[in-house]
Amino acid sequence: METLTIQPPLLGESAAIDGLREFIVAASLGPEPVLLTGPPGSGKTLMAAKIHAIGHRSGTPCCSVEGAALTVDEVESLYRHDPESEGPGGLYIRNVERLAVETAQALRERVVHGHLGPRLLTSSQARLGSPAWRSLDEIGLLACLLRRHHEVPGLQERPEDVPVLCRYQVWLHTLPDSFDERWARFEREELPELMRAHWSGNVAELIERVRLHCGADARAPRRWVGDRGRFTAQEEYVRRCLDEAFEEVRALLEEGELTGGGWILPVVPRPHEQD
Repeated sequence: METLTIQPPLLGESAAIDGLREFIVAASLGPEPVLLTGPPGSGKTLMAAKIHAIGHRSGTPCCSVEGAALTVDEVESLYRHDPESEGPGGLYIRNVERLAVETAQALRERVVHGHLGPRLLTSSQARLGSPAWRSLDEIGLLACLLRRHHEVPGLQERPEDVPVLCRYQVWLHTLPDSFDERWARFEREELPELMRAHWSGNVAELIERVRLHCGADARAPRRWVGDRGRFTAQEEYVRRCLDEAFEEVRALLEEGELTGGGWILPVVPRPHEQD
């Protein structure tokens, strides 16, 4: 089994993304199993990571495994201990419809009877109602999963998120002093074509396209090497967006269009330069 690692921010300005954020918060508050369905590359793993990261078991690891690879013995081992004191606090099963019958039965038994163990998070690319779900439906596990279900939309259904995702990826792969110039060029030369593209691979495909575009800058990847580097890059991106927003508010205050009494404008700290 793998461990579900820190994931990038959930970016977007569409109503669909707002719905995903609301679902993540609501799902994180309870202990019941979660089912995320949607096309490949649409962000199901990212959502599962967010649900675990803000849930009441966030201080524990979350195991990640393919449905076809999960065994009955592993289920029994995972649900043998109290996750509050030892063991993983979450179990994320990708392609859950591919579970073996015996494994699905073992999971259902533990979920229905409230056995101690990890919070169950699952995902699938299969459409509900398709033959792929027959065995889980007959066993009764599908009914348990559907109590907290969300369909993750593909990128084609939310094209307004494409510029936001592109801007973030360009930022990650560009040194700060050249970001404005690179983004302006990208927005002018690359973004129009990306807005017209058919995203069969969804967000994952878009990210790869932007990374290939940014590969010419050999200095940038060296700055963002490792998990710590990516996290620092994400923080710096958020700080920059906040700083821009604060500047707009300050301008409105100076022009007298806003009153200052109801506003608190914190100083956005600058990250330390990395070696």
